[in-house]
Amino acid sequence: MRIVIEGCDGTGKTSVAKILADHYGCDVVHMTGDDPKDFDFYWQSLRKNNVVYDRNVLGELVYPYVFDRKKHLKDEQSDGIISFYKHKGVHFFVLTANEGICKARLMMRGNEDQRILSNIPYILAKFKALAFEYNIPEIDTSQRSADRVAKEIIKVIEEKENKK
Repeated sequence: MRIVIEGCDGTGKTSVAKILADHYGCDVVHMTGDDPKDFDFYWQSLRKNNVVYDRNVLGELVYPYVFDRKKHLKDEQSDGIISFYKHKGVHFFVLTANEGICKARLMMRGNEDQRILSNIPYILAKFKALAFEYNIPEIDTSQRSADRVAKEIIKVIEEKENKK
């Protein structure tokens, strides 16, 4: 089992990832700004089984603009990685929420990085566009608890697995 949870800061990725990991008996891998995020890094991440990724390749398509840095992946590499992940049965989900909810959640946990706070509309729009482009289920967490979101994800995964 491999699950990727993507989305803007403040959408509940980490909370949902932990619940899913507990449910499926998986590890959580939290990808951070310190990870190399190059083609080999994402390719090698497929070697791990029974994992819930708290961020993965989609973030590399969003955050270079926010942090004013060069992208580590070429567009065709990103496309190839995502296609290959899907071919390998990786379950992708993009979490979204409204801007005010994201900001409030970030402030509650003490994350006051102005680069993120001032770019939340861009980040949300970009993740929504990527979810649409790559046909990835998008779940709005604005009015849902992490438990409820995790249950929705589990339902989608079970329906997908039962079709195999």
